[in-house]
Amino acid sequence: MTVCSGMERSGSTVAWQIVKHLTGESPEKTHIYPPGDSPVLYTFRHPKEAYLSLRRCFEQIYPSSIAVDYAEERIYMQLSVFNSLKKDVARGRKVLFLKYEDFYFNEEDRAISIAGWLGLDVPHEVIKEISLKTSVQSNKSSAGDTTNFGDFDEDTGLHGKHVNPTTNGCPGMLMSSPANERDVFFNSQKMRDMCEEFGYDSENVVVK
Repeated sequence: MTVCSGMERSGSTVAWQIVKHLTGESPEKTHIYPPGDSPVLYTFRHPKEAYLSLRRCFEQIYPSSIAVDYAEERIYMQLSVFNSLKKDVARGRKVLFLKYEDFYFNEEDRAISIAGWLGLDVPHEVIKEISLKTSVQSNKSSAGDTTNFGDFDEDTGLHGKHVNPTTNGCPGMLMSSPANERDVFFNSQKMRDMCEEFGYDSENVVVK
């Protein structure tokens, strides 16, 4: 069975939804390294934005200091997951890496990429329908704005307020706040190392 893994806040839920629509089955979903030989669909995003987005979500549930520490731990863990999956690819494991910024404005292309990777020949009208069902606006509506991130819907895979109501998850919009300059992890060597490994400029959302 396909495993949907990925950096938190990097579109992993959307990828999971797309696989579910394409296959009619709920794939396994995790943010930790999935051992074994199962095919893995792994999503990632600029680590700084993933961290800021996850911190926002955790702040709906935990005191701010705990939310910051937990977001740092969860995002930095992805460096090990990413490198482990690259090693798996070298030994023949089937892994599809999906970069968040490549598909935010190209939702149909994401569904096409996943369908092709799964070996499915899917008519364009079906791709279009799935893309609409899993779009940012559709998921924002489904997740609602009166609950919080601690609420979870198993059918859609969405948490409450899953989509940032201000940025709608648009790449680059979380990076410019002056408050980020006071965030220790945001400006740390660990973060710079992550950006380098994932192929991002540590100061911008521009992909190298």
